[in-house]
Amino acid sequence: MRESDFDVAAFLYAARNTLNSLILRFIPFVIFLTLSCPAASIAVEHSQYQVLLINSYSQGMTWVEDIQRAVDETLVIEGDDIALQIENMDSKRYHTSAYFESLARHYAEKYRDTQFDLILATDNNAYDFLLQRKDELFPGVPMVFSGVNDFNDTQISDVAKITGVAEQFDAGGTIEFALKTFPKTRQIYIINDYLKTGRAWVRELERQLSEIDPTVELIYSENLSLAEQKKRIAGLPETALVLLGVYYSDRDGYQSTYEKIGAELVAESQVPVFCLLEFNVGQHVIGGNVISGYYQGQMMAALGKKILQGEPVESLAVVSQGANQFIFDFNALTKWGIGLSELPEEAIVINEPWTFYNAYRSQIWLAVVFVLLLLAIILTLYFSIRKRIKIESELRDSKQRFESIFNQTFQFIGLLTPEGVVLDANQTALKRSNIDLGEIKDRHFADAPWFSHSPQEQAKLREAIRTAASGEFVRLQMTHQIEPGRLIDVDFSLKPVFDAKGEVTLLIPEGRDISELKEAQSALEQSSNLLKRLVADQQFLLNNINDFIYRHDLTGKFEYVSPSIKQITGYTVEEWGGHYADYLTASPLNERVKKYTDEALRTGVQHVPYEIEITHKNGNLLRLEISERPYKKADEIVGMIGVARDVTDRAKAEEVVQDLNSFQQTILENADVWLAVYDVQGDIVIWNRTAQRVSGYTREEVQSRQHIMKLLYPEATYRQQIMDQVLPAADGKQPLDNFHSKIVCKDGMTRSMVWNTRALFGTEGRRGSVTIGLDITEQEKASKEAMSLRKYLQNVIDSMPSILVAVDQECRVVQWNSAAESVTGKSLEAVRGHALEKVFPRFAVEIATILEAIKTENPSIGSRRMNSSESGICYEDISIYPLAGDTRGAVIRVDDVTERVRIEEMMIQSEKMLSVGGLAAGMAHEINNPLAGVLQNMQVMKNRFDLSLPRNQIEAASCNLSLDDLNEYLIRRGIFKMMESITRSGLRAAKIVENMLSFSRKSALDYAPQDLVRLVDNTIELAANDYDLKKKFDFRKINIVRDYQENLPGIPCESGQIQQVILNLLKNGAQAMALQVDKNSTPQFDIRIHRLSDTVQIDVQDNGPGMSDAVLKRVFEPFFTTKEVGVGTGLGLSVSYFIITENHKGVMQVESNPGKGACFSIQLPIHRPVD
Repeated sequence: MRESDFDVAAFLYAARNTLNSLILRFIPFVIFLTLSCPAASIAVEHSQYQVLLINSYSQGMTWVEDIQRAVDETLVIEGDDIALQIENMDSKRYHTSAYFESLARHYAEKYRDTQFDLILATDNNAYDFLLQRKDELFPGVPMVFSGVNDFNDTQISDVAKITGVAEQFDAGGTIEFALKTFPKTRQIYIINDYLKTGRAWVRELERQLSEIDPTVELIYSENLSLAEQKKRIAGLPETALVLLGVYYSDRDGYQSTYEKIGAELVAESQVPVFCLLEFNVGQHVIGGNVISGYYQGQMMAALGKKILQGEPVESLAVVSQGANQFIFDFNALTKWGIGLSELPEEAIVINEPWTFYNAYRSQIWLAVVFVLLLLAIILTLYFSIRKRIKIESELRDSKQRFESIFNQTFQFIGLLTPEGVVLDANQTALKRSNIDLGEIKDRHFADAPWFSHSPQEQAKLREAIRTAASGEFVRLQMTHQIEPGRLIDVDFSLKPVFDAKGEVTLLIPEGRDISELKEAQSALEQSSNLLKRLVADQQFLLNNINDFIYRHDLTGKFEYVSPSIKQITGYTVEEWGGHYADYLTASPLNERVKKYTDEALRTGVQHVPYEIEITHKNGNLLRLEISERPYKKADEIVGMIGVARDVTDRAKAEEVVQDLNSFQQTILENADVWLAVYDVQGDIVIWNRTAQRVSGYTREEVQSRQHIMKLLYPEATYRQQIMDQVLPAADGKQPLDNFHSKIVCKDGMTRSMVWNTRALFGTEGRRGSVTIGLDITEQEKASKEAMSLRKYLQNVIDSMPSILVAVDQECRVVQWNSAAESVTGKSLEAVRGHALEKVFPRFAVEIATILEAIKTENPSIGSRRMNSSESGICYEDISIYPLAGDTRGAVIRVDDVTERVRIEEMMIQSEKMLSVGGLAAGMAHEINNPLAGVLQNMQVMKNRFDLSLPRNQIEAASCNLSLDDLNEYLIRRGIFKMMESITRSGLRAAKIVENMLSFSRKSALDYAPQDLVRLVDNTIELAANDYDLKKKFDFRKINIVRDYQENLPGIPCESGQIQQVILNLLKNGAQAMALQVDKNSTPQFDIRIHRLSDTVQIDVQDNGPGMSDAVLKRVFEPFFTTKEVGVGTGLGLSVSYFIITENHKGVMQVESNPGKGACFSIQLPIHRPVD
């Protein structure tokens, strides 16, 4: 059925209220979709996939980390849980056949009970390993590889279920850019190592660069040591550049990570350096079209994702292109004067200076797009509402005009269905009979009160309705009951209204009271005696009736018109004359007048009434209904006689109805929503412009609901699900509201739609159905973007280590982050809306400060607030920031500054220790001076008692003194022994002073090789002079047991710091042993020094009271001490731990049990690591 075949008037009448209701309900739904962030979700059944990732190399390599990061980010399937297990073969360091066989046995045992859905392999060693053993270890499991060099399809021609990403570097693209940037280049020095991968790269480089400009010389690196290679690169001429390939090991076996050894190679290069691997970009390397571990992993994971989603492995070809990316280092570009505009459009630049816009570009544009989208939606809704209001106003005005004309005409006019059911009637008919429209509407016209007085009249009317419904104009006279017992005669007509196809869609009944005319005719017939009166009455009727009678000859010239013509046309009888054509307008209605007249004159048969248009004397247009027949004299047709009825009001009413139908049709066609109307058979009737625009299908391309469904839902199962929802609503069983679906448009795009479907009912039941749709694709996209932004901002807040709490102006919790949840153990949902001091009692003392900050809008910063927790005393900075703008409230940030406070106190203590050290050094210098005098004079005294010196003999003789007797006396009195004792004590004191000076002397942190045995012995000797009166211990009474390994190597360390550590351990151990209850136990230190592989270990063990587990856990914490207040600072062991682990990159550990002493172990590396 074509659109023109549809009964538009009936449809509009039936659908008008339904459409208005749907639109009014639809607008709030659109607003709800626009403002709501979470999108509707459909529950899906979750499943878990087992995936194994095998890396050829170790986890610490940047290449491996980039691949794993790409896999984590890409291998995500919504609604499904992916269990990813990772194995690192570390095959750069271990690559023997025995090693690989042991790995195979290890994997077989480890994953014996695990059924994997997918195997991922990175780089050649893992690839080769699995090609040989996949069927044995993981039979039937699909495999995806990446980073494979020298790949060709024959390698996997007989291997089932395998695909991947071949590693294909782009030396040609990199060199092309390099030569374009540095056109004066004449030499390219290409660096690769001599391992398996390096040699494979050389072969591929020779192939890719075979057609390079012959004026440019290609120089491939030789198998040199790292130092020789660096020297070769540093000596390249200005016309050269370097291309860094793959380099892991030099000729001498020196190995490091690709990125570190690459940076070390080109550090002193005087010419530009380009590379082929992403991790070499930066650190003096400009970059190039590099192989990216991230993109390799991303493409590998994308293939794996397709396999897990059901795509056959055989349909996924190996990817050999597309995993490279132009990446450049900003600092290197700046160094060599390369502008960003010279780079390829798709290039990525790293290490650019930080700017707010670059750092948050996506968030800024997302926010801008979101705001613009909201504005667009608001404007669209605003103009849509304005347009709807305007249309509704015009509809009301049009309806009022139509109803005014319809109801004010003096004739009876109504609207009937072709079956005779009353749709409407004008007030002229209703008021005269005192009938309400509701009494007759939707009833058969013959059953109306006007005809209830006579079954015969009702039967005649039914027959007339059937005749008119067949398309004929019907005119008859009937009796009409205007009130009980009062009948009038009515000149009654039924005019059919046709649609464009010629089918009857409405009947217009018209009735005119002709009772007076009938009475006049009756009086004329009753008595010829009353002829004059009858003529007078007839003339009166002719002058006053609403029709005028005329007669014209065969040429069309008027011979007679009744006086009533003036009432209708404004012309008097005298003014009306001439040919009838003189009064006709140019209306198409008048084109058939001559045809009808000639046909009536030719046949002698009265023609059906027809309408003409003439001009009133005042210039207005009149519509006349003409009923005429041939006029005969002596059985000869001499002209035409007829009656002209003014039907202008009726015509206007019909035009108003037609205009109203056309207007409503235009509204539906141009509505901003998808509108589709179907007839009972499901054929399309209306397919408005919005439906055409959204779907892409024109009215001519759609036929029926079934056809449209196949176009919009090509997938059969999904289409059937949609039909199961739509068809019951179209059949009138139940309405379909706010139904969501995804359609496929003509251009292939998928759009999100929401639908409302209603059945349309008329007087005889269901007439069809209407479907209204709204395109919500952009709203869904905006909702997802808003949700993503909200999650991102929440993640930013939760990632902050500080406690963040947002409160309203009454200090009720609005928001807080994961740090607050961790501290309180309460989730945001549990505390939102609650008073802050109730859910976070720590803030009870801050409530007044928070309220004051909100009131004054001035931030409040509180520093070093002390707080007690399970782990001890901690310090916090509490910052309160009032919210700006109309929202009243504040954001509270709590930062744990305990570590900072402790470091500050450590610095203060260090300054004190420096002062004490300076004082000790000064005292030592002051002691040295008199001590030197004592030793010197003692030596002089020894010389003066020497019997062999001549001078002594001369002086003794002059004094009559026998030197032998004097010597005997000194021996007997022990004077010589005393002098030796004084000398030994002086030398010992000098040694102590020397050790004190060495220990207190400020170090320049010179990590020169030191003899640990000598350092430890000097420290023991220094500690032996310590005597603590308060603790009542004397270090000299402690037994020292030494166990030193011979031929220990020199250890690079700062001697003063190592002595400080040993001295702290000895002093702490001595104090602990002095406090033990068992006084019969001899205090003892066991000191051991021995080598362990690449380190030398020092053990300091005492037999004191030991430590509990609680003390053992905190022994290295700053300011932790078990001593009495004022006895210890709690810094000795924490400073010692810092010296060993941070300054010397060593290890410091302690083992202890209560009652069994403590053993502190220090491990120092033989070769100091490079920072």
